[in-house]
Amino acid sequence: MDGAKEKKEDRRVVNAALMAVGNLVNDFSPIRKPYVDQGLVEILCVFLRDDLPDLEPNFRLNALWACKNLLVRAPPSLVSRVMKGVGWGRLQGFLSEETPSNIREQAFSLLRNIAYDDDGIHSVYSEFGIDFVLKALCSALEGTSEDVAVEAANLLGNLSNSTQEYANTVLLNPSSSEHTSHSYAAEMETSTPPILNAIKTALTEHTNPDLRRPLLFCLRRLSDSPKARRQLLEAGINGTLKRICQWGGKVPGVPGSRGGLSDDREVVDLAKAALSYLEHGGLEY
Repeated sequence: MDGAKEKKEDRRVVNAALMAVGNLVNDFSPIRKPYVDQGLVEILCVFLRDDLPDLEPNFRLNALWACKNLLVRAPPSLVSRVMKGVGWGRLQGFLSEETPSNIREQAFSLLRNIAYDDDGIHSVYSEFGIDFVLKALCSALEGTSEDVAVEAANLLGNLSNSTQEYANTVLLNPSSSEHTSHSYAAEMETSTPPILNAIKTALTEHTNPDLRRPLLFCLRRLSDSPKARRQLLEAGINGTLKRICQWGGKVPGVPGSRGGLSDDREVVDLAKAALSYLEHGGLEY
């Protein structure tokens, strides 16, 4: 009996330590480098292993959370070290629909931190392939967990913040990219890009400003390209933007619209800017 109690207390200590570490390794922390130099990354990644069936679920969650925080504006050397420990294959599994939503949320957030700049974005597409990334984003944006959708939206915002040509290629015309499979490229040639339908769904069904802002930024960014504007218009994105401007995104009389009126001025301003660029190339009418 005493042994079981001690084991339970030990687990609490480990969990508390993981949570504390996660708070201490943000990019502005002066102790992040000493912790990393002493093997923190490798210790954290032990708790992410999938060959330990008796591992406390919170251990994996808090270890992944700490790894995510380590990657905030991290230099390439640290990104490489963390991902060597986490494993791109393991992270891909964490992004799947079958994964608990709290783990999945942290996985998208970790990927968002990697995709902070063009080098990181290139790494994400090189390791996963564009088709997997876009399908994972669609699944998250159209899913039932708003927390997961928020992190997916922020990842999409980062991906669209690359060079204009690269952003358009990977989001709206992936068939021209070396990181796209032939089957997905063929699918994209004959239909509206699924990511645009997913963005419409998320903007319609959610009024959380933290979710809407990055999606609207993405649409505004893509609207710089004439070709992208045509695809956005064909997908009916302009109608979604108009509803946000007029109703905060809730579609009057449409069953299943979970949104409500939004008083977030920034969201409305972003929607107006995206709509202006989409319909008039940025000219005010």
